[in-house]
Amino acid sequence: MKVNIRMRVPPAAHDGAQVNNVNVSQADYNKRLESINILSKVRNFLVFQGDVEATAQRQGKDLTAFFEQISGSDSYRQDYDNLAAEKAKLEEQARYLFTKKRNAINERKRISQQKEEADECTATLKRNGTTFKGSLCAQLDSAAETRDAALKEREVSQQQITASIHDSLAGIGHRVAQVEANMGEHVKKTTELLDAMTDRHVGIEEKINRVATGNTDLARRLELLEGKFASATFSTTSTRTESGGTDPHPRPAVVVGGWDNDQSASTTLQLVKQHLAELQCDLDVEEAFVPGLRRGFAIVPIHARAGEDNFEYRRRVREALQRIREARIVTGQRQQGGDRHMWAAMSESPERRRRAQFAGKIKRLILEENGDRRELEVEFGTGNVWYSQVRVASAVLSPPTDADKVGVGWVCLPTLARQMGLSLSSLTSRWEELKKTLG
Repeated sequence: MKVNIRMRVPPAAHDGAQVNNVNVSQADYNKRLESINILSKVRNFLVFQGDVEATAQRQGKDLTAFFEQISGSDSYRQDYDNLAAEKAKLEEQARYLFTKKRNAINERKRISQQKEEADECTATLKRNGTTFKGSLCAQLDSAAETRDAALKEREVSQQQITASIHDSLAGIGHRVAQVEANMGEHVKKTTELLDAMTDRHVGIEEKINRVATGNTDLARRLELLEGKFASATFSTTSTRTESGGTDPHPRPAVVVGGWDNDQSASTTLQLVKQHLAELQCDLDVEEAFVPGLRRGFAIVPIHARAGEDNFEYRRRVREALQRIREARIVTGQRQQGGDRHMWAAMSESPERRRRAQFAGKIKRLILEENGDRRELEVEFGTGNVWYSQVRVASAVLSPPTDADKVGVGWVCLPTLARQMGLSLSSLTSRWEELKKTLG
């Protein structure tokens, strides 16, 4: 059927909208357009300039929103959202009621089981009541018979014990007479044994005193060894010039030692060069020197040779250090006993040695206070110390507010005491003794 629709622009007061040449209101006009799928509000029947290009550039959600607009479904968005929210609410209520129903079923099942157990227990008690009463009476009768038999047996035992005591007293009197007769001989032998034990105790006491003296000397030597390189007044990283001075630009070096500190420098240097040659260590021993008149070690400067890259240079030095350590060449006897061996190590800067000495003091504090060695982690190069995975000391990080600053580093005694399960006073007392050598 043909429909004639007309709208004057701008609309006149009496004939703005017409359907089949009949004036209608704007609302009726819009309804008639909607009945033939023409939605004036969403512009789905007129194509303005630029609409095609703008539509081609739309993507994703923007394109979907455009389709909803021209199809008119956008007007149902609010109803859809309200119904979706109501649906979610009803689903939540259904889940709650289902859970409540399931809990009620389980609770009823549990109560039924308890009731069945209670009924079964009541029936068992009634069934066993008579049997238990008869058994108890039989046990009482048996106990009375046992008591009478025990009383008779006790009377017999008392008579036997009395007779045995009389016999024992007579035997004891005879034995006392024999002991008195042999007492003099026993006293003499005991006196001789006491004299011999006294002599042995005197000998043992002398040995203990010697061991204590040795331990004291060993502790002193350990303290000296711990602070040896940190308290040295020479630089192990320096090298001599031809004029006998010190190179203002220090080079890395290998320190080779193990001899007595009072040994002459020429003897130490000769032995170092001899052993390095025998071990075929690929080092420039002609530049080796001893920094003083008498030292137990020598310094061998090292540097990369012509055409040698950094990897080959490090490998050559590492192999030389390994050969020296594995050779275990005996250089003399220790004062407390045992062999002294030649050793070798890379030189370190004074600052690194001070950090290592600081970390060594913290390690010694923890071990002397019966700390667990497995929970202890130490970085000597940085002075960092962890106990039970918690940092308690450092020589490179900023100290916390409750830390004790000593020398190049700091130690947090409250944290360490808490990790070790010790009192702070005892830990502080021991640390005051150890930190005196750190300056």
